[in-house]
Amino acid sequence: MDFKQYKGKNILAWLWYNADFHYGDTNIVCYVYPRILMKGTDYDLIDSDDFPKFGGIEVRIQGGESAEDVYSRFGALVNIRINGDANPNYYGNNMYSLKYNPQYGKAKSEIWIDSFSGKGFYQIIDVNNSIEKLQNQKEPSIPEPDCTIYTTLILLRYEGKLYGPFECDTKEGTTTLLGLKDYQYSVGEYNAIDYNDDILVIEDQNKEEALILIPKSSIPMPEECAIHFDWISERTLIDSFIDSLRTENSYTREQVRQLKDTIQQMIESGGSIQFTEERILKIQALLHSAEQKEACVRAIVQYALEDANIKQLLAEEVVTNYFDQIQKNITEISSVQRRVDELKNQEAALQDNIATLQKSTEVTRERESGEDSKKISELTQELERIQAEKKALSEKVDLHEEIDQLIAERDQLKNERDKAKDSYKQQVIDNNELQKQFDSTLKTFNDRATQTARILDSKLLDKILRGIGDEPTIETPVPFNSALLHTESMDHKDIIKRVLGFVRDKAHRDVSSNDIANYLICITQGFITTFAGEPGTGKTSLCNILAKALGLVANASQRRFVDISVERGWSSHKDFIGYYNPLSKKMERSNGEVFNAFELMDTECDRDKSEIAPFVILLDEANLSPIEHYWAAFLRNCDFGSISNRTIPLGGSKSFKLPDHLRFLATVNFDHTTEELSPRFLDRSWVIMLEPTRIDDESDEEIENFEDMISFAAMKAAFCIGKDDVIDEAIQNKWNAVQKIFRDHSLQIMPRNQKMVKNYCAVGCRCMERDTPATKYAPLDYAFSQKILPTINGNGENYRLLIEDLLKECTMQNMPISAKHLERMKRIAESNMGFYQFFSR
Repeated sequence: MDFKQYKGKNILAWLWYNADFHYGDTNIVCYVYPRILMKGTDYDLIDSDDFPKFGGIEVRIQGGESAEDVYSRFGALVNIRINGDANPNYYGNNMYSLKYNPQYGKAKSEIWIDSFSGKGFYQIIDVNNSIEKLQNQKEPSIPEPDCTIYTTLILLRYEGKLYGPFECDTKEGTTTLLGLKDYQYSVGEYNAIDYNDDILVIEDQNKEEALILIPKSSIPMPEECAIHFDWISERTLIDSFIDSLRTENSYTREQVRQLKDTIQQMIESGGSIQFTEERILKIQALLHSAEQKEACVRAIVQYALEDANIKQLLAEEVVTNYFDQIQKNITEISSVQRRVDELKNQEAALQDNIATLQKSTEVTRERESGEDSKKISELTQELERIQAEKKALSEKVDLHEEIDQLIAERDQLKNERDKAKDSYKQQVIDNNELQKQFDSTLKTFNDRATQTARILDSKLLDKILRGIGDEPTIETPVPFNSALLHTESMDHKDIIKRVLGFVRDKAHRDVSSNDIANYLICITQGFITTFAGEPGTGKTSLCNILAKALGLVANASQRRFVDISVERGWSSHKDFIGYYNPLSKKMERSNGEVFNAFELMDTECDRDKSEIAPFVILLDEANLSPIEHYWAAFLRNCDFGSISNRTIPLGGSKSFKLPDHLRFLATVNFDHTTEELSPRFLDRSWVIMLEPTRIDDESDEEIENFEDMISFAAMKAAFCIGKDDVIDEAIQNKWNAVQKIFRDHSLQIMPRNQKMVKNYCAVGCRCMERDTPATKYAPLDYAFSQKILPTINGNGENYRLLIEDLLKECTMQNMPISAKHLERMKRIAESNMGFYQFFSR
């Protein structure tokens, strides 16, 4: 096959570079070895002779990156696309040489390199144990394979059989094998020889076997296999069973013993997990386990006590090794018994005293009854007198309050009068000044026509008209036109596809599908989402692009996106919205566009979510002023479900209601000109860190808004947690491990943050692509790096150990986003007196 026939094709290749060889100070040369030509669901092995002499292409790296950077970012297995025409070098080791420049983008770089997604493939791993031995393990696992695992799902190969698919998790030299919920945690058995034609052997640069792949489309589902194995873990089985119980009944502790009689009936109620006969027996065995353990212990003790020899040996063992402990317990028991006896004696004495006191009380009660009646009468009369006196005093107090109020009103009227006098005097002075100017003008010009022209001079006329003090024009907000909404129903896949295509094709941004899903989940689930980074990383432009992708930047009357440039010195929301002026009895608008937006949203609170589009407000350079001050009125409104009346006050009796479809975006820079973000704000906001963006030159062109808008109801249904959204077992286990690390270091993850991460991961499991080891934990990777890591702020040995333990759990192989931030925090802390802070640079 000629070299030109590979142009524009999607190719799976092996990437290698010589770590010991450098051109100057930096090695900027690597090599790719094309292995598989991918055409939809068809895969053809590539003949290495098509790329003489050693089956590879020399890649010269431009744009400031080194070969090591490229290898670290993509790994050894990559996807490549050839765009340029190579000039053959018939005398070199590699006939073809192409340039890779990440700044040119996928379509313009001579060769484009990208990570292997793993989507559509299983990786085959050879093992030394049978599937039965693995299944009998409490937590089925295999030793970490010699080869790198590049796919999320794997098949095991043993003695001519394939088993799977499995989800795997490698940690500390052990790879744990998990079943898949999509297949009801069932694992199939396949004859390897039947799939020889589908197996793809990937060779390294030395043409030695590096890994084995097989397309998913070639492998039938486990339930279609003649032989399959139940691979559900005990924890998952019990959790599913309990969920089924909770769905149908509410059990108390007293009903636990009756559970065995009703277990079959409850299982038949069904759920998301099927309860096979094998699983029913497994549940029953688990329910019996506690009872069996207790019976076993009692039987052993009874047997030991009945056998004289064993009884003697136990006595000697107890005396020799456990006497002190038993003596201590006996002493404690004796002390408790003595104390119980003392309390019983005290109880008897008290009972006698009670009887004696009751008798004396009856005698005393009769004698004092008459005296008490007399005293009660006297006290009643005294109480009536005091109440009358209180009433008189209350009337005096009310009168004094009215007097004070009148005095205050009088003082206010005096102040208003004085201000009116001052205003009048100033107006008289201004009028006199205007009169002088007018008289001077008449004296200067004798010609009547000239006099008339000068009198009507635009500047003087403007000054006179402005002196009159006309009221500013007030724009009436135009109700939202629901005809602008996208008419067809859209799920999360449709919305992500639309936004991803817009950002890539229109804005020429190099983003992944998971990046777009992350933006949309954060914006939909959170009241405010913060885009952070160094100046010039494309934060503001990205916010505008996302708004246009959602169709929110329409014409002026229907625009659903407002951009606010934050200024220094802001201390209240009134600085960028407006406020009630008690002197003029009118609303003063700090920003007309923002005020109109809130006035419009105040009327939209009761509209159907399917008939309205989201309204997004951007706080650009939000930390020029302390955001927790000027945005304080919104902080209490971040929890959508816990506050019934979400409003912001503007003074007087004026306030605006906040609708559910309002969202804030914020951009923040981190340099010496900005304020730090407070823990209270970080507890409520997602923080998305942006690195310097590779932007095509065409991205500077004006980008038009998408022709229609996505409704808020569609956004909420797609990216808010639903009743069927659950967190995958592997991600839940990883999240539990991360939380344990924080607990071990006596650091708390706030409940609000825990809930936000949980909701994010549940939706992320549905919306994100997780086909490679690097993206397997993608929902948790995004959520942890954007919600938990920004809250880390401290120094000392405890924080150093925290970061190190997190790096062991969150590696570049399984959670690359979090690992990158942790490595940066660790590196900067070493030169910053051991201070660990997410935003340090």
